Amino acid sequence: MNKIINNFLKLNYQESNLLKLKQDASSRDYYRIENSKGSFILMDSKKEKKQFDNYLNIYNILKNVKISIPKIIECDKKNHLILMEDFGDQRFDKLIHDSKHSKKLMEIAIISLISIKKSISKNKKFNLKTYSFKNLKKEVVEFIDWYYPFVWNKEISLADKNAFLEIWKETYCKINFDFSSFVHGDFFCNNLIYLPKRNIKHQCGILDYQDALWGDDSLDIVSLFEDSRRIIKSNFRNDLINYYLKETNQINSKDNFKIKMNFLGAARQTRILGRWIKLLKIKKKKDYIKYIDFTWHWLENNLKIDQFSDLRNIINDLIPHNKRKYDN
Repeated sequence: MNKIINNFLKLNYQESNLLKLKQDASSRDYYRIENSKGSFILMDSKKEKKQFDNYLNIYNILKNVKISIPKIIECDKKNHLILMEDFGDQRFDKLIHDSKHSKKLMEIAIISLISIKKSISKNKKFNLKTYSFKNLKKEVVEFIDWYYPFVWNKEISLADKNAFLEIWKETYCKINFDFSSFVHGDFFCNNLIYLPKRNIKHQCGILDYQDALWGDDSLDIVSLFEDSRRIIKSNFRNDLINYYLKETNQINSKDNFKIKMNFLGAARQTRILGRWIKLLKIKKKKDYIKYIDFTWHWLENNLKIDQFSDLRNIINDLIPHNKRKYDN
């Protein structure tokens, strides 16, 4: 435990038990604090100062929406510490493969996304960035900067890199996006907590929203159903997506919405393939490469539609099917 956190506890939470929680892909540290007053989570963002500011900004946007985010109890801006409500350990990824939970979890997640869509309209006062091709380019370039060299043990040629990015741009420009929705940006099982004792609109606890921006709401939907770390099989996916579209007045553009889902889903999986290797090489985190096969499953699924034939072809050329299976 570092000196700053120790001083924070002495000032505010003496006689507390402190447990460091397992770190995920970020550089933030989390601790569970337990004392006579209850259980709390302490987030230490000294390594991600910009993300700390984003977190506070977006907390002030979301706190008035009828969803569940951890209430901030104390904030030490100087030392980038936030003490917040503890939502417990019923994270979606621990429950999603249990048939008695899977449909319920997806339903309450969709209900929260509907609340967000209905409650937040694009407004400059919120100081959020808007998604553009610049964002997408920064994401998919991780695939060729990290994943391609991992497979071939060499850097990609400049000509192939430019061709890869140009096809992404051409495909992007053909799709009718609407970048006016509040988008979480990483809305998947590991960032969602089941809160069964709350009313149904508040049963989905939402974490790690610091990367939120104005974007197309299809991104959060595809991130939920097509999780890079697991295969979520369900016979209720289409029903829940249609429910979302009806509740948000988009049912008449269902076909275009699904095209957007597949494109943004493909971009997400492409980025994440690169990210798994980046985490391995830079942070020595080996646990994530076991998800490579799942990530390829979703990417291949996204690219099946006719509109994405050029993308499918160039990815097949760069990484043929026989080079995709990860052998530990």
